[in-house]
Amino acid sequence: RILQEFEPYHNLMRQNGREFYKTGTLKGIKTRAGYIENRKGELFRFVVLINTSGKSTNKIMSSIISLLDSY
Repeated sequence: RILQEFEPYHNLMRQNGREFYKTGTLKGIKTRAGYIENRKGELFRFVVLINTSGKSTNKIMSSIISLLDSY
């Protein structure tokens, strides 16, 4: 629900290409939440949570972006 309410302000978040996001960590957990804009300009909300030590969200995000580009 919070991502839905914040959507009009997504451009205030950190940006990497067409991804607007916020990162976070807990003990042994990495998170990333925000929005991805596909090539048509549509915004999609996402939340990624990884609980595997030493892993990054980067590979997952690349896969999600590729999937959305084919949508």
